[in-house]
Amino acid sequence: FVSLEKRAWHAGVSRWKDNHNINDNSIGIELENNGEEVFTKKQYKALIHLIKYLKRKLPIEDRFILGHSDIAPQRKIDPGRLFDWKILFKNKIGYLAKINLDDNKIIFNFGAKGDLVKQVQKSLKMFGYDILVDGIFGPKTSKVINAFKAHYNPSSLGFDWDSSSSHILKQLLAYDLK
Repeated sequence: FVSLEKRAWHAGVSRWKDNHNINDNSIGIELENNGEEVFTKKQYKALIHLIKYLKRKLPIEDRFILGHSDIAPQRKIDPGRLFDWKILFKNKIGYLAKINLDDNKIIFNFGAKGDLVKQVQKSLKMFGYDILVDGIFGPKTSKVINAFKAHYNPSSLGFDWDSSSSHILKQLLAYDLK
């Protein structure tokens, strides 16, 4: 509802990488959904059409096609666990990593502390998430991990960090550094 030339407050307080004010240089696209219903084919079709149009008009990189939960994980959960990011990826929008669920193991659970947690926090921060690197898998880290999993590893939602999520994050970091 806001012209591309104007600033909207769609993201609210948000951050991705070193950008502390996403509203100043982003376009927010709202898909009507209560978070408990599957997105429709019509919504995906309209979204894909709009993003492809915007990518033709503006220098939008696929790595910056994000959800509210990615840029404000402490307060936002949308588009949510039912949004199928793979549909966008299949239409050459955004990027995903290959998931190997054959040998998926839990690395640590909610409440864990130590160097492994700190290493994952550092990697999530390097990728772009706003996360405190303190080595504690508490409520704030949990929200970031859930945002990451909802976007990049939706088959593994829960209060843990697993080997498939670790594998995906490594792939995404390698892709992001290209």
